[in-house]
Amino acid sequence: MFSPVDKTSYRGNAFYFVQLICEGLPLSLQERKDLQSHQGKVTLPATKGVIGLDLGPSTIAIVSEETASLHQFCRGLKEHQKELRKLQRKLDRQRRANNPQNFDKQGKVKLGLKKWVSSSRQRETQVQASELSRTTAAHRKSLHGELINKNIPLGSEIHLEKLSYRSFQKNFGKSVGNRAPGMFIERLKRKALNACGSVIEFSPFQTRLSQTCICGKREKKALSQRIHQCQCGVEAQRDLFSAYLARFVQGDRLNVAAAKESWIGAETLLRTTFEWKCQTASSGDYPASFGISKKILEKSGLSAKEGTKPRLRKPNDETGDVVNSGITPGMRAQESQMEFPFRTPRL
Repeated sequence: MFSPVDKTSYRGNAFYFVQLICEGLPLSLQERKDLQSHQGKVTLPATKGVIGLDLGPSTIAIVSEETASLHQFCRGLKEHQKELRKLQRKLDRQRRANNPQNFDKQGKVKLGLKKWVSSSRQRETQVQASELSRTTAAHRKSLHGELINKNIPLGSEIHLEKLSYRSFQKNFGKSVGNRAPGMFIERLKRKALNACGSVIEFSPFQTRLSQTCICGKREKKALSQRIHQCQCGVEAQRDLFSAYLARFVQGDRLNVAAAKESWIGAETLLRTTFEWKCQTASSGDYPASFGISKKILEKSGLSAKEGTKPRLRKPNDETGDVVNSGITPGMRAQESQMEFPFRTPRL
């Protein structure tokens, strides 16, 4: 059978697509795994560990057993949105100039039936805006795929909160529209399934990872508080800590004992990841959700206006992931002398 004809535009020209759909039942996960193994096309995860993922409107934190990373979600789309906004404002000016009879004295559109006239220049601007929207969507899709392909081999299970993207759109409409976190999660599920892995979502109302500490204490935090600090002595960046706790969620319950037991090795990993972000930060080069304020940079001896050279070991790639392996005794001694950016110096 054939699906309905799909129409799209490319550089002002219309293109039509028809998709052929074969009727039948899909293969089960085990049958698909056996078939891919027989054909040599299966992409199995490198490890059997669990990945914790914390996704926000503009930030994504990923923590596995050996790596941790904190990224600005779809950072490369920033320039596209600036150019698109200029075209949209230009298009609005042209529309108002060509149809002054459709607007009142306050500049609002009149009620009732109206006839709209468009000039050739207005149509050219519309084509430019449509083409830029298309390229932005393609770039966003490539950024999603790059992030997914990079993190799927880290483990066979990906744990994350089951978020309400309608609530995201209500509170962070512009950011969600640019980055499309819901589309990212759907693609993550499909690619994890093809790699014989799984994505497990749990209720945030039951776990409350952003309010929970490994000591079992729960404290409600304001959204502007990006650093997790507890009386038991645990201090970490909020998104990274939530992603770490997500690794120990079973069902809809957090295994506090397992998280506390593994915290000794993970504390240095999360602290090093956040320190790296502080050292590579420059003015306006990071979102407020990272929690990198001027006060934190001053305590860590860094400048908020100019980027600084890293003092720790360089991550394993350009994405900023810090690997908790291959650490020499000299590196550990160097890390032990550095204080967490928001921690007061020990006397």
